[in-house]
Amino acid sequence: MTVPTQAVETAVVRRAREFEYEAVGELTFRGFGHHLAGARQPDAERLNLLVDAGARAAAGELLVAEDTTTGELLGTVTVLQHGSALARQAEPGEVEVRLLAVLPEARRRGLGWLLLDRASELAVAQGAERIVLDTGVDNHGSQNLYERYGYVRRPDREKPRPAPKVQLAVFTLASPAANHSPGRPRPPRCITGRVSNPRAVYLTRALSGPVLRCFAKPGPQGSDLRTSP
Repeated sequence: MTVPTQAVETAVVRRAREFEYEAVGELTFRGFGHHLAGARQPDAERLNLLVDAGARAAAGELLVAEDTTTGELLGTVTVLQHGSALARQAEPGEVEVRLLAVLPEARRRGLGWLLLDRASELAVAQGAERIVLDTGVDNHGSQNLYERYGYVRRPDREKPRPAPKVQLAVFTLASPAANHSPGRPRPPRCITGRVSNPRAVYLTRALSGPVLRCFAKPGPQGSDLRTSP
């Protein structure tokens, strides 16, 4: 499990509990910014998808990021297998990540990465060959996160949607389990990219591999993350 930055060093990603489903639904609605003044409101079908966290839990793995100091739920993501009632992109051999949402006031603190890490671990545990997800074609913030994580955009899998539905950009990531030979150590994985806080310290656990420390060196435009055994 990744523990990114001092600001969320107490965060943990876990399965949502049944009594939390209503709160997770509200979190998802707010995480997509629909509560903000002037925000575009979802249609009835989309609204039900956002707020019905129980249906997501029944269809797959409903995860939440919790601040263990305050008990507040800060983010959520749903992980679905191919054939799930709520999967819309997954093909055979793939796991799908849907409805990754972080509260606006909790963004830019590493929680999205934390949730993607746990989704990747589940994909490995389920023996998936790839992970697939989608996001709005104009949602450049989410696309930037996915690309930094290692996802690759797949225009060949993008299909037109009738108006007024949002057009989708599709991304895939090869699961570490796909190219791993039994009996061989799994290579360690560490966060790469840039951070705005030059003192930020990241700890990441490789998927079934050793622990690496990633540390940032100050720079005028942010800090490159390096790895250290």
